[in-house]
Amino acid sequence: VELGGGRTRPNDVIDPSVGISELIRVGDTVSPGAILGRVHAQDDTSAEQAVLRILESVTIGFEPVENSPLIREIRRAG
Repeated sequence: VELGGGRTRPNDVIDPSVGISELIRVGDTVSPGAILGRVHAQDDTSAEQAVLRILESVTIGFEPVENSPLIREIRRAG
C-alpha cells in the first residue's frame, strides 16, 4: 500500500507497476547475501523505505521454525 500498489480508501488509485515479489517465506533457508525479496518502486526513496520495512519484519535464526497454518486452514478445522 505504501508503494502505491494498494488502497486505504475506495477511491485511491492503484499503481500496478509497484509492489514486492519473490519474498522469502517462513522457514526458508537463507545464507549470507541471499535475496530476501524484490521491491518494485517508482523512485529510490520509496524503494529504500520498502526495503527497510521488509528488513524490520524478517528475523533470521539458526533454529528451524514451523509454518503457521493459513487462515483458510484454520477456518476449515473449526
